[in-house]
Amino acid sequence: VKKTNERCCASCQKDLGKDGGNGCARCIVTLYCGRDCQAEHWKDHKRQCSKLAALAAGVKIDPPSVPPTTFSALMSTSSGARQKQGTYRKPRNVDVGEKFVIKIQSMGDSSPLLIYDETRTCQFEINPGQTGFNEILTETRKEMAWKGRKTFMKASFDESGICTVYPATAGVKAKYTW
Repeated sequence: VKKTNERCCASCQKDLGKDGGNGCARCIVTLYCGRDCQAEHWKDHKRQCSKLAALAAGVKIDPPSVPPTTFSALMSTSSGARQKQGTYRKPRNVDVGEKFVIKIQSMGDSSPLLIYDETRTCQFEINPGQTGFNEILTETRKEMAWKGRKTFMKASFDESGICTVYPATAGVKAKYTW
């Protein structure tokens, strides 16, 4: 399956442009130029479809139970000022349920993932063993522009204040410069 920022038909590799093509009805991640290509590709796609559907649905991230590590304490804002402590909350100017962009930074399998939005209003860690860690790390490693250490994804907060990260949206580096 091509990365989501490479909008090509999964069967014939035709360029689908910015908004072209139809997603698989089940996983919504894999794109096709038409029904014939989708039917032709089903034999290969069906092995991945359930996993892709789960990624597209997102992973709920429990609020951190431990204080942030030195990794996030060293994180600085674009102004150069140090962040004091991570915050597990939706960013300013984002509605409940609205998807927003987060940046993921990874130092490896045994280190926490640092998650933050552009304003740094939302900034927290996901520790190894925590729900969502493996799914997010796996997608982060696919981002070749940063040697598998950084990527962007979408996330949202529900009405109870729980964050959902959508690993299937990983990539899109060209759209964001922060």
